[in-house]
Amino acid sequence: MDEARELRARATELEERVRARTADLQTANAFLNSLIQHIPYMVMVKRASDLTIVRANHKVEELLGLSEQELLGRSAHEIHSAQEADFFTTKDREALTLRREVDVQEETIQTPHGERILHVKKIPILDEEGQPRYLLSMAEDVTERRQREREIQRLNAALAQRSTELEAATRAKSIFLATMSHEIRTPMNGMLGMLELLGLTPLDPEQRETLSLVRESSRSLLRLIDDILDFSKIEAGKLDLRPETVSIKRIIEEVQSIYSGTASCKGLAVHRTVDPRISPALRVDPVRLRQILNNFVSNATKFTAAGSVEIGAEWLGRSDGHENLRFVVRDTGIGISPGDQQRLFQPFSQALGEEGRRNSGGSGLGLVICRQLAQMMGGSITLESVPGQGTTVMLTLSLPIVEASPAADTGTPPESAPTGPARRAAPSVDEAEAEGTLLLLVDDHPVNRTLLLRQVRMLGYAAKAAEDGVQALETWKAGRFGLVVTDCHMPHMDGYELARSIRAHESSTGRRRVPIIACTANALPGESANCFAAGMDDFLVKPLELSALTEKLDRWLPIPDAKGARAEARDAAPVEEADSPLDADLLAKNCGDDPATVAEVLAAFRRTCEEDSAALQQAVQVRDATAARQLAHRMGGASTVVGALAFAAACARIERTSRAGDWEALAQETPAFAQQQESLMRWLDSRTAPGTTKAIDETSSADR
Repeated sequence: MDEARELRARATELEERVRARTADLQTANAFLNSLIQHIPYMVMVKRASDLTIVRANHKVEELLGLSEQELLGRSAHEIHSAQEADFFTTKDREALTLRREVDVQEETIQTPHGERILHVKKIPILDEEGQPRYLLSMAEDVTERRQREREIQRLNAALAQRSTELEAATRAKSIFLATMSHEIRTPMNGMLGMLELLGLTPLDPEQRETLSLVRESSRSLLRLIDDILDFSKIEAGKLDLRPETVSIKRIIEEVQSIYSGTASCKGLAVHRTVDPRISPALRVDPVRLRQILNNFVSNATKFTAAGSVEIGAEWLGRSDGHENLRFVVRDTGIGISPGDQQRLFQPFSQALGEEGRRNSGGSGLGLVICRQLAQMMGGSITLESVPGQGTTVMLTLSLPIVEASPAADTGTPPESAPTGPARRAAPSVDEAEAEGTLLLLVDDHPVNRTLLLRQVRMLGYAAKAAEDGVQALETWKAGRFGLVVTDCHMPHMDGYELARSIRAHESSTGRRRVPIIACTANALPGESANCFAAGMDDFLVKPLELSALTEKLDRWLPIPDAKGARAEARDAAPVEEADSPLDADLLAKNCGDDPATVAEVLAAFRRTCEEDSAALQQAVQVRDATAARQLAHRMGGASTVVGALAFAAACARIERTSRAGDWEALAQETPAFAQQQESLMRWLDSRTAPGTTKAIDETSSADR
């Protein structure tokens, strides 16, 4: 009996334990189920052996449109399409085989709600022996996120494309503006020069007044062009500063002298003040500093009817090797209203007069450009004005101090420098080499070489010439040259590679650095930067005028004291024949007034033009667009040098058509081109035949 009671008690105890354990399991299961249901992701558990579903939370039910009871015991192939099921099963098997988590970034699934994109993580659940028992899948619906990401990618791609198009448009605008700069400035400068010469001839008072109005209108137009081009360059980030060692006192004196004459005609006085504490040598871009000060003083004299204009430089202190300066321009003019002061630094804005009209014919860009230039130099511009009392404009800059600087580095000529130095007779090549003034001239076109040789000889220099960079490099290595002038675009070795080769040779041998001046017909943006990057020192644009060449030679290779001055250029202007295909003014400007020089240049042009024309016809026949374009460009450049502008324009048309590869249009243009060339050749023949030297003289120089 006791044994039976003991067994019953033992059984009761075990039953209580089972009930307690069952309750605990039920509680734990309920807790686990609650966790699974409340996790913000889809959760599904599959049996590892057959991949049938054993658990699924309500997120899975919502996605598939099936209850958990409908899902239990079913495999992927019983729920999804064959293609989807195969993909899911492959990924499931991969996780079980690897016995580690598999991350599926995108898993596409068809649901009652349409196609959805899931981010799924598959995690194998291992038993005590390390064998897969279950597979836990956790998924997040990322459909909207992926759609947003793809839309962002599409927008970014469109934005990148738009940026590329805008950059291309900006580059095209810059190239167009640079091209127009060259095309517009050249005739404008020529016109101003001829007006200046006209002013030296006898004129009656009415004619002189008319000429004065024309000259001032021309200068205004040139200033407008310069303003628009500068503004566009700054806007495109293409304008670079070139600091030099300068004398602030000298710059102030120069600006004062420019406007003293104009001011005195109006009964105004232009005063200058320069603080004596300002160092004699500071570094700044002198061209841009003068541009700002000229704008200030020009406005001051323009809008001041009585009283005075003052330009000055004030010393504000010194710090970290810099001097802080304030440039001030004051006037006693009409002043500027507060409303107009706010608008003056906006593009294309000007102060309005009493009648609400523009006070000047300017572009409305002057002060805008000045402020942008000041900011580029690390400075600022401020303006103070009271209507009826006058205006004060101030430019504040912090400029590096140059402790010791020779007069040659001041950025402006010494005060004692004569304005028109006499030139010596050119020495022999040996004499020039001995004194270090021998020039090396490099150009692949015979006309350009002939012209350059004649020009530098007229200026008192001896020179050797080379046809391309390869020949030039060998010539330079074998001789002693004081300066190299090289074309940029040549066959075999161009000017850039020549400059780099010379600099490399100098570096490796310790040879003295020779100045190199680039010479090119390309005035497009980046050309000067390419030249400086290659190691060149300065830049000239074809066709070369004697004045521009003189300036560069005087800067980089001044002639020693002359042993005899060369003859002054004849004063009379060239006489142009009525039927001449050449621009006699341009020919004289490029070649000078020496008949022998003109004859030699024209003969070289005549010879090379025929050779190039034959090569051009061959290139057109075989449809070699590159050769045709290069030959047309070469002929056009030479034609411009000798003043054959109509033929140069025809060459430019052939060059454009060749670049476009329009062979039908080229076939139509070629006969007229050939006829124009033949006419030009006949005219040249009539001037260069034996016994006709007089005709050349009459075409290229003035009556003596």
